[in-house]
Amino acid sequence: MSGHRLIRGQGGSVLMVLIITMVILAGLSAAILPTLFTTEMGQVSASGAMKAYYLAEAGGRYTLPRLQNISVGTHIFKFSDGSKFFEIEKLPGTQFTSTGVVSEGTNLESRVTITYTTSGSLFDYELPDGAADWPDKTSELNTSNNETVNIDAGNYSASSIDMANNSTLNITGDVVIYVNGTTSASNNGRINIASGGSLTIYAAGDMSFANNFIGNPSQPPASFIIYGIAGCNNIYLGNNSNVSAVFYAPTTDITVGNNGIVSGAMVGETITLGNNAEVHYDEDLQNLYSGGGGNTVEQYFTEN
Repeated sequence: MSGHRLIRGQGGSVLMVLIITMVILAGLSAAILPTLFTTEMGQVSASGAMKAYYLAEAGGRYTLPRLQNISVGTHIFKFSDGSKFFEIEKLPGTQFTSTGVVSEGTNLESRVTITYTTSGSLFDYELPDGAADWPDKTSELNTSNNETVNIDAGNYSASSIDMANNSTLNITGDVVIYVNGTTSASNNGRINIASGGSLTIYAAGDMSFANNFIGNPSQPPASFIIYGIAGCNNIYLGNNSNVSAVFYAPTTDITVGNNGIVSGAMVGETITLGNNAEVHYDEDLQNLYSGGGGNTVEQYFTEN
């Protein structure tokens, strides 16, 4: 009998241990689960804030070239499904805010507001005074096949630029060209910019760079700026083109052909990329300004 009681006692002890263990585990789970949930929610919140920041930045980049044509007040931009993309509030003077919104109206809502303060104009988008009277370089900028042309520092005008097959344009200093017509480069055209030099083109006509065009292969994108002004409706970069430049043409349709690569930045009315085409944004361009006078854009952001 005593042996039988001992076995029952051992069984009761084991059962008691199991019950205590289950109670402890339940308590630990109750303590751990809120922590895990909070951590997960924190990660979701951080992800939402980052997305909201990118939306706000996109709103700012959309607004900057159009700021003069936007009325004072609040303007809301939405996705096709009705959800908010970003919200622009133009303030009197030279300041506006861009707010990115993610998961609006839910517990996961994230808002980030970027405030922009501008001084002057970010880009010299308008044609400089007197450009029509700059020395004419049309004959030099219309090349023959396999020809190499060197352009020294200066401000020039041209009725057109036409680079024939396999021709090369070497920019040896700071060069500004106003083109009152079309700009084109045939297959395998090339533009080289020397160290310390730059090329700025004000294009008043369409631009077309054919297959395998190489533009500015050795200098940073800020050294090659193309402004599509009134009359420039289309900019085309052919298949396999490789360009390091800034394209600022907010009323122009820009197309990059198959396997084309653009390093720098592009602002256009529309931008179409062919198969395997790539655009690599150069973050150094965030502080780009041109034309003197201390033109700047300041920005700071706050999470709401």
